[in-house]
Amino acid sequence: MKRLQHILTIAICAMAVTFPSCETAEPVQGNGDGDNTTDGTLPERVTALQRNIVKDKPDNGARIVWDHPSLAKISNECGSYSRVIKLQDGTFMATYEACSGCIVIKRSEDGITWPASTEKRIVPTYGLMSPKGQVVMRPAMPFLCQLTNGTILCANNFCPQTPGLVPYQIAVCRSEDNGKTWTQREIVYEGGCIFEDGCWEPAILQLPDGEVHLYIANEAPYSTSNKQEISFFTSTDSGKTWSKDFKTASIRSTGRDGMPCPCIFEDEIVIIVEDIFHVELKPTTVRCKVSEKWSTPVTDNSPGRDYNLLNIPKEKYAGAPYLVKLNSGEAVISYQTVDNPEGINTMDVAIGDRNARNFGRRTQPFGDFIGKSSLWNSLCVMDDYTIGAVGAPEGTPVLKRGHAMAQIRAEKDKVGRWPIYIGNDGKETLHAGIAVTDKELVFDIKVKDTEISVEGTNHDEVTIYFDSMDKGYAKPYKGVFRIITGPTGDVGIWEGNNGRWVEIDPSNVSVTAEETAGGYDLEVRLNRGFIPKMNTKSVRAGFTLAAYNDGGKGFTESIIYMSATNPCSWLQILLP
Repeated sequence: MKRLQHILTIAICAMAVTFPSCETAEPVQGNGDGDNTTDGTLPERVTALQRNIVKDKPDNGARIVWDHPSLAKISNECGSYSRVIKLQDGTFMATYEACSGCIVIKRSEDGITWPASTEKRIVPTYGLMSPKGQVVMRPAMPFLCQLTNGTILCANNFCPQTPGLVPYQIAVCRSEDNGKTWTQREIVYEGGCIFEDGCWEPAILQLPDGEVHLYIANEAPYSTSNKQEISFFTSTDSGKTWSKDFKTASIRSTGRDGMPCPCIFEDEIVIIVEDIFHVELKPTTVRCKVSEKWSTPVTDNSPGRDYNLLNIPKEKYAGAPYLVKLNSGEAVISYQTVDNPEGINTMDVAIGDRNARNFGRRTQPFGDFIGKSSLWNSLCVMDDYTIGAVGAPEGTPVLKRGHAMAQIRAEKDKVGRWPIYIGNDGKETLHAGIAVTDKELVFDIKVKDTEISVEGTNHDEVTIYFDSMDKGYAKPYKGVFRIITGPTGDVGIWEGNNGRWVEIDPSNVSVTAEETAGGYDLEVRLNRGFIPKMNTKSVRAGFTLAAYNDGGKGFTESIIYMSATNPCSWLQILLP
């Protein structure tokens, strides 16, 4: 990819939001009692990160909410093209392209603190002789990968600072002692000597049989045209040696596949690339069976090519993609775009399914950096329920954690994890976990709120929504419940009745409320005895947080991409 080729000109699109029906097994038969609104009359906070979209069937996909106060500086020095991976020992390693002209790595025990003492400058600038003298070769575009045997590979570009004299290069160095020491650069490939015929953006993937692939965006074979392909080299000895000749993974007759990022989903190798979709670059996937190893390259209309994953208008730019797989199996991509009110290039994130298709539920991790751009971003899966957004919105490498609500499983008897999260701006937040005993469902909730209000019409509350049969109805019916409680421990419960809420006996719910230094904790126990048809495999749950001060000012906020009146938009919870 020519890194400076495209002017970024994406505008905000107005989004009309509707909530279609999911399942309507029970017809509406009269009005009944109760209300047919959301959870009361409180205004709901909707931010740029909370674009509520409900599909026409139960939504079991992952959702991400970014924890804005979690922003951690990887380094204080100027740098970009940051990447972070989690190592096999549970620690984290970052790399970035320093403005001073070298590839840097750093280490962190938790992904939050990055001590300066761990910093290593593993790939420096070097001089390459040409007929006209020495040319400075500047390292760029690093990519990290740890292999199954523990070896860590770092690939990078070398870009000649004097044009036309020496070739662009792709190099790899290795560490076999968990990053303590590194080998010298090994040049795997040389492209052309001019920018238009360069080689770019290396990325590494290990296959299940141990073979390692090094993918690059390659312009060198097309010196008489503007074409570019995804080429790859192979290694069968953990990156010590590489195949002399490259093979082609994907190529378009009139396009430019660039900036590859590979991952394995099910039995397929999937590479996200940026592809000129008619006018501007868009995130596009190319794929093949793992067993085929690109025996046939993916071309223009191959079944293995999925254009423009997010149906972004063809004239809008969406480039520099990155692809990871959550521990639950869903694909997550990032790309850079100016889809924000300021028109500044920033990072967008979208979630797909376990086949790396059907992407949606977009969020912007660095949307709180008003007026500041973030280019050449990436993602890091940190644990089962945490993902990291890696970028440089202020010119220095940073990592921001996101709460990845995916394949949430209730625990047996006692809550020990709180993966459900509300809190777009991070000031008032809710963390929740669910446990199942033989007789009860237990909702354990931790609220951070430094100004608790329990008086007046607008006051602090937590609302739990619960679909005991995991039917994913469009409206509340029998077996669907709403529980409202708060800092005082007072509780009310309603059951769905033909699309409306009907208040029922609260004796089947008990609440323990405890004030904490920064808010309050709730333990809500729901008697399973009065839910005769409760699903044994999964249920569906949603939460809303109301946070107000004594003056009645505040907000309500639900789980991202959830509608309080649409049970199919609630989270699916797997039972133990």
